[in-house]
Amino acid sequence: MTLGPRRTLAIVCGADSWPNLREFEDTEAFRTTAAAFRDYLTGEHLGLPDGHVLWLFGESGVPQHLDEIVTFLAAAFGDGSPRGGGWTVLFFYTGHGFFLSSSDEYYLALHDTQSPMRADTSLRASSLGQLLREVAPDSDRVLVVDACFAGAVVPYMQASLDDVVERRVQTVLEEEPASGPGSVAVLCASDANTGAELDGSLRWTTFGRSLLDVLTGGLRGAPAALSLYDVCAAVAALQRSKGAPKPEVHVPVQAAGDLSRVPLFPNPAAGSEQPVPGPPEPPVPPPGPRPVPPVAERVARVLSTQPERLVRRGYRLSSRLAGKVSEQCDVRSGENVNAVCLPLGRVGRFPGSRLIVFTDQALYLVTAYGRLRCPYGRLSQLGLSLSSMRVDAGFGRFVIEHAVDASLGDEEVKYGNWGKTYAQQLYALLTTVRSTTGG
Repeated sequence: MTLGPRRTLAIVCGADSWPNLREFEDTEAFRTTAAAFRDYLTGEHLGLPDGHVLWLFGESGVPQHLDEIVTFLAAAFGDGSPRGGGWTVLFFYTGHGFFLSSSDEYYLALHDTQSPMRADTSLRASSLGQLLREVAPDSDRVLVVDACFAGAVVPYMQASLDDVVERRVQTVLEEEPASGPGSVAVLCASDANTGAELDGSLRWTTFGRSLLDVLTGGLRGAPAALSLYDVCAAVAALQRSKGAPKPEVHVPVQAAGDLSRVPLFPNPAAGSEQPVPGPPEPPVPPPGPRPVPPVAERVARVLSTQPERLVRRGYRLSSRLAGKVSEQCDVRSGENVNAVCLPLGRVGRFPGSRLIVFTDQALYLVTAYGRLRCPYGRLSQLGLSLSSMRVDAGFGRFVIEHAVDASLGDEEVKYGNWGKTYAQQLYALLTTVRSTTGG
């Protein structure tokens, strides 16, 4: 059962600019990825008619998104299949996902997402799930989520799709009915302990580029059609060769069987002895060399994608706060503080507050028991791991606390202790920053 042009509908959603959010910088990579995926849908590989693809990328307005999706699906299903039976719905998102400190809800940022109404101006994962349940309950649904922050995923990857895509994708189909003929499969860009990345050119997401390479290039020696499981395994191999995050596939609803094992995607390389070219390159920029951004600039771009509850930067990093953390971390003369992880809410009066500071030249980790400075030129040498310990909480009770262990040469620091989820978020942030040295 490959994806056929007559019974497949696709929705492409996301954004590459957020003019009303200072913490998100414009990112060409998301549009490049979304456009290449649309070309795959309508090109020679799947050949979907233009009327079977709903392009919402870069569009504004949550109500408009939901209304357009409802209208699009209902019009395609018609009176003959009002619940979507016999159809496959493919939803693709690329852009920023985030949480608010006041809620565990996961949000997908749209072009007009704005503060202080980010919850009301972003696409709620729960709203998307409810819409698909009500409008297309009998359809098979394949969701691909290529969002830019992959921390806090693990505790929420169980059972329902609201647990699947990551709490960086706490997502999409919570309370999905157990009955009904449709199944649901979700392909996630990364696992719990790593953040999604842009490639070295900053013109693609690494996951998006690997995904398009697999879908348009195919797999030699594989059957004529690839399952989502096959695609995920091939993308994982490419990501591993790049040192990029490993994707995951989940099947939260199996009413009609395991959708991830169904051969859905045509394999262009079936029976071929020669490699098949990958997706087309993005439009060629104006003449002249395109400089590769220095590592410090790449680090700044990574930090711009992080939720403000985790990283303070821009207007939230006052000169007073920058001065305090600079003094406590003994930031070297001539370095400017660009961003701070401030888990305690405010800097204490004495040195020893647990801080992570990003200057224009180096990363500083400071605790009561030690400090570590890692120049951006040595980020690739930074050792990172998660550790846990059993701590006596008194009255015969014990708790498990977690820390991020960092090392650079002979310098070591244990950054913690924290709860599990927050430690994973910090680990995801630091591993993402470290990955900026690649490419």
